[in-house]
Amino acid sequence: MYKKEWIGESGYCNCLLVSMARAKITKVEVATNEFLPKLEKLVAKVPETLKWIKAQKLNYDKLNQLLVIDTFLESAKMSRHIWSKRTGNINAYDLVGDTDLQIKRVYAFKLSRSWRTRKLEITLEEGKTF
Repeated sequence: MYKKEWIGESGYCNCLLVSMARAKITKVEVATNEFLPKLEKLVAKVPETLKWIKAQKLNYDKLNQLLVIDTFLESAKMSRHIWSKRTGNINAYDLVGDTDLQIKRVYAFKLSRSWRTRKLEITLEEGKTF
């Protein structure tokens, strides 16, 4: 039913944002010194989304946490440089089921850094229906 559509770090980023929206997860952290969140665990209680995530066959062992963070930073128009802005947003529109109903999703990003670690906090703000 579902097919593999997303690969690599950019695919993981897309799948993470979709997972947050569908499973109503308000906050996720991605850090360079931790394993990436397993999306199957995040959406375990949302059967259709779980099937879709499983179809993506994400290879967590080959994904690079820093590249995932950098992909989000670029999408949110943030820089990875040490003195740059540490917050940003991504606005997305989510189609609901087979209808034309759209929900605007706002993902807020907050970057923190230490000597050897980067941590990105991703917060899903309340969506508006259109």
